[in-house]
Amino acid sequence: MQMTLTIPETIFKQTGREIARELLERAVLEAYRTGAISVGRLAEILDLSVDQALGFLKARHINSQLTVEDIDEGRKTLEALLSK
Repeated sequence: MQMTLTIPETIFKQTGREIARELLERAVLEAYRTGAISVGRLAEILDLSVDQALGFLKARHINSQLTVEDIDEGRKTLEALLSK
């Protein structure tokens, strides 16, 4: 789903593109908090690496929802890709 938001010109002129990024970040953080998206999807939406996404969450005092199983699955996937 894509949404278009109208921002009053006076606000946009003061903040420019920064407000669009901030709104995107807030929406993605809320989706992550509620479990609607994974940290990988958060990283993808914000154009970050997973490591950067984890730092992004940490900077905002949000605990990662990654489990040991998630990390182990990622390791196995990486090993499989590297063995090809």
